[in-house]
Amino acid sequence: MQHSPVATKKNSTKHKVKQGVSWGVDGAVLATSGAIGSESSPIPQGTSSFIPQGAGSRSCPGAPQGGGGGTDSYLETYDNVSSWLGTTCDKKGVGWFIAGECENGHRFAKELVCGKEWCGVCGEDGSIAHLRRFARWLPKAQQFESMGYFVFTIPQELRAKYRAKRDLAMLGHQVQELLKSYGYSRGLRRWHWFGDITRSGLRGDIPFHPHLNCLVDGGFVAMATLEKIKAAYASLLGADVVDVNYRYRVSPGKMVHSLKYVTRATFQDYDLDLEMAMELRGFRNMVVWGRGQWDGPPVWSLADLQGKPKAEVEGLDIEAINNLAAGVCPVCGKALTWGEALPIGLLTMVDKQVLGAGYYRLADVRPPPGLPPDIKQRLYWLDLIHRTEVRVAIERAEAEARAEAAESQGWWASLLNQN
Repeated sequence: MQHSPVATKKNSTKHKVKQGVSWGVDGAVLATSGAIGSESSPIPQGTSSFIPQGAGSRSCPGAPQGGGGGTDSYLETYDNVSSWLGTTCDKKGVGWFIAGECENGHRFAKELVCGKEWCGVCGEDGSIAHLRRFARWLPKAQQFESMGYFVFTIPQELRAKYRAKRDLAMLGHQVQELLKSYGYSRGLRRWHWFGDITRSGLRGDIPFHPHLNCLVDGGFVAMATLEKIKAAYASLLGADVVDVNYRYRVSPGKMVHSLKYVTRATFQDYDLDLEMAMELRGFRNMVVWGRGQWDGPPVWSLADLQGKPKAEVEGLDIEAINNLAAGVCPVCGKALTWGEALPIGLLTMVDKQVLGAGYYRLADVRPPPGLPPDIKQRLYWLDLIHRTEVRVAIERAEAEARAEAAESQGWWASLLNQN
């Protein structure tokens, strides 16, 4: 396969970005440059570079309000294809977040990530992007008494027919309807793009290998039924022989493992298939079917997990993560209003509660009423930074006092020993 001349190798992708912000899928900031704040800012020295004027909007030209925006609109930001491929959040010094609050003054923060599978950060197992996908589906997996796991592979000789996202989306929907016809009325589906060979560090002629993972509410399947499903899938493809793999999970730990595996990244280097990397921009690859059938209570609890599966969910407040992703306050259920992009350095300066997957709860501070939103935002962060600075100063003073006391005690002990 010949690569498009507009793209460059991943390791040699160099580009200059004009002052401002490039936004990715789900409002993720991909890259930025240019100063934030100004010398005339009233913010104390040492913090001005972390708080943009007017809550950040004027320092981030073109950034959507509240980190929103469609999945395709951000593509117009760059005309150069290689720039889009290379704008990932594994670039040194790049980091952004947005802060949100509800009408009751509960405040939260969300780290912004590009979500690209070939990003050196987002493509890793256990990354923020991976954990958000995992957390999004985990409550649904908890409604499975047993989890059926189908993998539908496209034969190599037919893969050229499925190199457009339109065709991949259509085939995914057809497989979904096929499974519904066999009683799987609800489920989750996600494409993997390459096999595990791409994760071993091997290179060479690694072919595009799309295979559709489907997690369903099901258990044992008789071989005769599986053969019928395979025959129906072969008919969809117009193939004589197809590979459909099926297994099922009963223990919560194995369900968690399967879900973590399915939601991982597999397109970890765009040079594996540059044309497909570009084609898959904006592709919806986390699809749930069974509308109205996911309202039941969980049939197993995260407290049931042991060993490695338990460790995989520790530190994740799943309910809070999904509420925040839906724009709902996890404390009171009110709608959240998200602000605009702020440098990650500001978030590192303040006290916060880690909720997992790049979400945090911030201190609940109510600014004086009747002020413009940008002034309220600036006052809030100034107060938060001041609180942190006071706490750090107290801790430093206490540490110095302990050191002085220890030194004094040592001096007296030495003096007494001399006598």
